[in-house]
Parts: sequence; C-alpha cells; structure tokens
Amino acid sequence: MEQGKQYKTTRSSKGRFEVVCLVKNCSWMVRAREIQSTTALQVTKVVDQHTCCATNLESNHRQSKKKVLDHFIAEVLAGDYNRVYRGNEIVRDINSKFPINISYQQAWRAKQYALLMLRGTKEDSFTKLPTYLHNLVKHNPGIVTQIRVDDDDQFEFVFIALGCSVSSVNFYNKYNI
Repeated sequence: MEQGKQYKTTRSSKGRFEVVCLVKNCSWMVRAREIQSTTALQVTKVVDQHTCCATNLESNHRQSKKKVLDHFIAEVLAGDYNRVYRGNEIVRDINSKFPINISYQQAWRAKQYALLMLRGTKEDSFTKLPTYLHNLVKHNPGIVTQIRVDDDDQFEFVFIALGCSVSSVNFYNKYNI
C-alpha cells in the first residue's frame, strides 16, 4: 500500500496461497504454502520487483479494507488511549501516509475494528471480571467483592468495597449482595 500497488489472490486453498500484482503482465508475486500440522505459511517464492509503471496507480485501493487499515490506526491509538481519533483525521492521515484515498466510512469501520483488536469485546471483558476480582481480593486484604448474575447467567452488577468500612459491609449485608 505504501507504493500504491494493488494485488489480487490467484490461488487460495488450505495448503497454498498466491497473490500477484493487479496490473496484467507485472512480474510481482508472492507464493506460500502451509507448513504441515500448523496454521503457519511458508513463503516459497517472491518476485519483489514490480514491472508495471506508476501511472497504473488507482486512488481507490482494493486493499484499503478495515482489516488492513486497522493496524495503522491501532498504532496511533495504542500510544494514547484517551485520544479522540475522528474519521476525518484518519482519512487525512491515511491519505498523507499512503498514495490512496479512503472514504469516511472506511476510516470509521477501520477505527472500530482497531478498537476491537486493542480492547476486545464487551463479552471478553466480562469473562475476565471474576479473575480480576479474585486478584483484587488476594492482593488487597479487606476488600469485599461480589458479582451478581441473573437466572440466565447474564451479568447484572458488580460490588466492590475498597478498604471496607462498617457501613459498606452493612450495605453489603442489607442488600444481600
């Protein structure tokens, strides 16, 4: 993408993967095969020189999908979790870094995908909550924690009393938390 070149997949199967330059008669290509008993690929052939000219570049790049752009956006967001990275800023940054144009919608989808990759899903966070609370109590004696779920095992709320006082324990007992 940094050169503005595009590729297409010519072969894709469980054991083999091959991509070539989108421009006909260009010699650039990458071929890989699956390493037995793993999910990894081993590159078996690379022709790293494009024989197509720069005039074949298109502004609407076919590889500018959310799963490609999210790595660039995740790099920016990982350094500063409090940053508000707006769609227009993403479009400007991508357009300045790569010789491609992306739409606001592409930028927004890529940002959402990057945030998902960085933070995980809400469901992932809730599955980690019991471990977090266990470690909180283990390393901070005197803390009271409780998770409440409904009959369908869906999360309702969490109670955490840091440095429990008599009133917080009474609240805890009063409401049978």
